[in-house]
Formats: sequence, C-alpha cells, structure tokens
Amino acid sequence: MRKILVILGALITCASAFSQEVITELQTNSVMLRSKPVIDASLLKNARSTVEAPVTLPFLDDFSDRDIFPSSERWQDRFAFINTDYPVNPPNLGVATLDAINDKGEIYPDAVPGPAVFQADALTSRLIRLDSVFSPVARKITTADSIYLSFYYQPQGRGNAPELTDLLELDFGVYTGDSVFVRVDSTIYTIDKNYYPGDSLLLPCSLPGDPVWISVNPYLILHGGQYSLIPGDQSTLPCDSVFEPEVDWDIIWAATGQKLDTNFYVKDNPLSYFRRVMIPVVNEKWLRSDFRFRFRNYVSLADNSLPSWQSNADHWNIDLVYLNINRTVHDTTFKILSFVDRPPSMIKQYESMPYSQYMSDPTNMMKDSIEMVITNLDTLIHNTSYRYVLYDQNLIPLDTCLRGNWDISPVYQSGYLDYLDFAKPPVCFGFFPVEYKKDSAIFRIAHYLTTGSGSYEGLNDTLWATQFFGNYFAYDDGTAEAGYGLTPEGSQLAYRFTLKEPDTLRAIQMYFNETRTGANQEQFYLGVWKDDNGVPGERKYLQEVKKPVFTKTINQFHTYVLDTAIAIASTFYIGWIQTTDDNLNIGFDRHNQSQQYLFYNTTGEWTQSIQNGAVMMRPVVGKSLTEKEPAPAEQNQKYLVVYPNPAQTGTIHLRLPVELNDLALFDHLTLQVLNLTGQLVFEGSYSSELNIDPLSEGMYFVILRGTNPAQYFTGKLMIIR
Repeated sequence: MRKILVILGALITCASAFSQEVITELQTNSVMLRSKPVIDASLLKNARSTVEAPVTLPFLDDFSDRDIFPSSERWQDRFAFINTDYPVNPPNLGVATLDAINDKGEIYPDAVPGPAVFQADALTSRLIRLDSVFSPVARKITTADSIYLSFYYQPQGRGNAPELTDLLELDFGVYTGDSVFVRVDSTIYTIDKNYYPGDSLLLPCSLPGDPVWISVNPYLILHGGQYSLIPGDQSTLPCDSVFEPEVDWDIIWAATGQKLDTNFYVKDNPLSYFRRVMIPVVNEKWLRSDFRFRFRNYVSLADNSLPSWQSNADHWNIDLVYLNINRTVHDTTFKILSFVDRPPSMIKQYESMPYSQYMSDPTNMMKDSIEMVITNLDTLIHNTSYRYVLYDQNLIPLDTCLRGNWDISPVYQSGYLDYLDFAKPPVCFGFFPVEYKKDSAIFRIAHYLTTGSGSYEGLNDTLWATQFFGNYFAYDDGTAEAGYGLTPEGSQLAYRFTLKEPDTLRAIQMYFNETRTGANQEQFYLGVWKDDNGVPGERKYLQEVKKPVFTKTINQFHTYVLDTAIAIASTFYIGWIQTTDDNLNIGFDRHNQSQQYLFYNTTGEWTQSIQNGAVMMRPVVGKSLTEKEPAPAEQNQKYLVVYPNPAQTGTIHLRLPVELNDLALFDHLTLQVLNLTGQLVFEGSYSSELNIDPLSEGMYFVILRGTNPAQYFTGKLMIIR
C-alpha cells in the first residue's frame, strides 16, 4: 500500500503529464455499518470471555454461518468480518477477514499513518477445556494425545496485500495464577475454596439492576484496581463492577505480509490459494480448562503525503480453524461437502434492475448458465444430487431446476468439481412473480446438495441468494472491497447503462468510502452523457455536488436527486467531473466485473477502464421519487407482528394478521422459524408466545402457515445477545 501511494504522489506532482484511475482500500466496512441500527457495536467491543463457560473439544469453525460477526458459540470478540466477498478460492464457504476495521465498521481510532504498524483486529476463541475430554468417557488430556490446532490463511484475497512489515500472528493464552471460587454474601464476596480456572458464577446485585456474571480468578481487575484473592479473604465489590481476568499470552506462530499473486500460490491450482498451518500443542502449560487462542494482525496505512488515498489496508483471510486430540501433521481432511462461493446473479449484465425493464424482454435478460463452485473435503467419493429452487419473497416455491446426481471426488484429487450440470448449470426459469409492483419484485433462490452418506460436520449443503428488482440498475453487489478514484483535477468518469424501453432518469445513487481524515470530501459535478458509438458522447446534464455524503444506515447508498428529470431512450452514461486532484474514493466491488462499461477521461479522450470490478454508482429511473406508495388495506396485511424486536432472551409475542383475528381456534395454523440460510430451527402449532432461549443470535424469518394456501404470513425477528 505505501509503495503504491508513493508512486501516486509522483504522478499527481506531474499531473500535467500523467493521469490515471486508482484503486484504494476501504476506510469503513459498509456491511458492518449497516448492522448498527440493530446491533449496538459499543456493547460488542466490551464482550468478555468472563461471561462464557468453557467449550469442549473438538473446536471447529469453517465460518459458513450467515452472519457478519464470528459465532458467539466459539469466539469471544467480534472484530473479524465473516464474509464470502474477500477470499479467492477458499477451501470452504466463508472466511474470517482481519484488516484495519473494528467492530463498528470503522477504521481503528488509534490507527497511525505509515510506515509504522499498529495492532488492529483480533479473533479470540472462548475458553477451551484443553485439560479434559468428556466423550466417550471423561478423562484428563496429556501431551501424548497428539493435540493439533490447524487453520488455513490467505493474504490479500480481493482486498489489499499486507506489506512485508505487517504480520498475522497466532497466540496461545491462559489465565495468570490459580483460580478460586467466589460466593456472594450480601455485598461481601467471600473466597470459599480453590476451583477450576474459567469457572463462572452469577453474582446477584444487592442494588437494583441486572445480575453480573464473572469468571473467577485470583486477579480481578476492578475499575483499574487489582485484587489478589485467596481462600478466606473478603472484598466488598460494587454491583456495577467489571471483572476481567488477566491472560498470559505467548506468540506461537506468525506470517509476514505478501501479495497473493507473488510466490504464495501455484498458478492454476485453486487449492493453493490458501495455505494450511498445523500447530502441535506439546507444552503442558496449555493443558488447562482456561486455554484459549487468538489471531491478531499488525497493519500499516499509507503515509500522510496523500491523505485522500489514506484508508484501510492489509487483509488476511482465515478458514477452517480446527483444534482436537488424536491428530497428526497429515490430518488435512474434513467431512465437509459444500458450496465454496456465493451464487452469481442469473440476470445478464446486471445484479439488479427495474422489473418493468426486465419484463420488456425477460427471455433475453436471463443468462444461459451460472457458475457454481462445489468442493468435497472428505477422502471419500460421495454420490450427490443438486437442484435449485425459485421462491417468492414469502418463501413459496415457484419453480425447480433438477440437475441429477454425480459422484463428487475429493478436492485433493480432482480440485473443485468440474461436472458441468453442477459446476455450470443452465438457467431453467425466469423471474415471474405472483404479486409485484411495476418496478420492484423480490425472489429467493435456494441451491441444495443432497447426499445419502449421512451427516457432515459443517455441511454447507444449502446456499441462498436473493434477486431484487428495484427502481435502479446495478452492476455491483452492494459490498465494497475497495475504493475507486481518478486524478488530476478535471478528470471525468462515465458509466454506461442500456434501457430495454424508454424511461426517465430521476437520480444517481453513489456509495463513498470515508478516508481516515475525511480528505475526500471535495466538490464534484454529476454528469449525464449520450452514447456515441459505444463511448460517451455529448454531455446532456451537469449538477454540482458540494461534497460526498457518507451514509451509515441500512441503505448504504446516498441518492442524489437530479434537479431536472431526464428522458432516456436507450443507452446513456452517468458519472462525475472532478474539481480537485483528490481521490473521491467511491466504493468498488471486486466480486463483479463491469469494466467494459466504465470509461474515464483525463486527457481529453475517453478510455475504457482496466480495473477489474464494478464502481458502486447506480442510475435511478421510473416515477418521481416524491410519489408515495398507497397504504395497503388493513384486511390485506400479510405480515406477522413480532415483538419485542430485537429481542434478547425469554419470550416473544406474535400478533396475527387482521384477517385471522376472528378465528376462534388456531389449531390448523403451523408456526415455523427459519434462519438466514433457510434452515428450519423451530416448527410447532401456533401460539401467541414463543421462547427464543434455544436460538442463537442472528436474524430469523417467522412463518405462519394455514391449511388454506392463502393463509401464509411472515415476519422477521432479530435476536441480540
């Protein structure tokens, strides 16, 4: 990153002779920012292992959970980003990405300009019972049990390459000293006896307020003070105390930064994009019930010579973290048969578009086929069937594409599956909804793998995708892996879009990445151009924008409404004209490729972009944005009311749609709860109350079904622990 920016500095200094388009890394994580309305990140930052009981072996995480944070069942903190956007050819669906972004989706406040490095993300396990196993019988673990911790890692991925001075580090840790058991006697906390490290105790407060969980240890940090506790001692501790036992950490392994495409992987071998690490646990000091491990990264940003390019950097992707006994250095296989990457859009050219534009030529708007990546991490061949199903937004099935059966060989022998009916299945249907508005419609597509070989650990056999039709065209998928910019002053960018039928351009949506000091908040002009034989032609619109608007809401794009609506017949271009040399740093999606539609002009001539990706800029068309949708009639309301929402623990309540309120009995109604991957986590007869304690944190769909197909109602539930 620093070397790139030094070169850019020279280019800008000689702006009259040199000009170019530039890719930078992110200052913020828009996905994490979008989570803030439902998750208080300030609470997440203070998450402590002291509230969790230790977990037992085996410890395995393939990061396939459809959540942006690490699972609280296995991990203590939430600084890493769980995603499918950053990795290149991972061994399994989903990775944990470490970078310079914290749990609030923003760059760390203590980040410093390069070349200095600073410690950024951490991925810390919960306490692990490495002293004992409990199946098939309970017994003590010894160093003779051949204990290994393994994981896969990748520098850069689709993000920024770590510098040679940057590090990915693995640490082992245990609590300091011997642990004790604490019991409460009013506000007097009396040390009773020695106990196992990591044990927890609920201390009820003597003052009004919630109970406090602590994990006892002779060293408890209380408001900056340290208390050394031994049996028989007493301490009066206030109700709002925060307890954090000290941990003794040792550095076990580290990797220095490098680029993904230089000396890291073997060309044309997808399995070599991630490297496997096997760490033997041979020191008895770790064989305790309070053992834990953590990954940390050390990051360097660009220096202060070009503040508008100073942003996030140094990405590391981690996958398949596995700790267990009875392993060897050659223990490299997993009972995992899964999809590896998210499914692509089935629409030609666009990720999303207005439904009226799609319906003007639906047959030619669909791709002939899509590319799916499937892997078998086992040592055995598994006969597997594959199908994908189209659902409407209420998860009512509309159509199915059956692709038959195939023997999937181990990935170590044959690589990712290349059988065309599975790896490149044809698109069997179009998007034809039961109900829709003129511009919008929502569909869900589920891809299923089914094998008769029994259950798997972490079997990612169902993969969900959403096809959204709105009032805009989008080449990007809504997630920025980097930023895009131009230099020098006066540079122009134009993005080509083509209509199937005449329409009206109403606005332009843009997503801008913030820089560390806000140095990209500069004036620019929005522009609209006609087409001239495949390149931008006459400019037909210009509008001043004082500075980029940074959004931190669920809709990450900001909509710049045009002062004058523009009639569009077919092909047109939207873009901007710069007023300074500074990088505007618009979001750049590296997962999708649309550079053939992107043009820039820094010398008086339009040039097609050479950057692989999609700029996050979208034209909004259709009716006026000030027109309001008519309110739905009360009797046609199709949604369950779920409250409280978000919820934490205990019981939630369900309010039936109005059309069911007159029914005397609800015995014919079935209640279902699905997680974001479509997995059924609860099913039973309808009740107005539901206990959510068995459910883990995350987003859920609540579905009510009747014997009449028209009786189908849905709601959403967010659980926050």
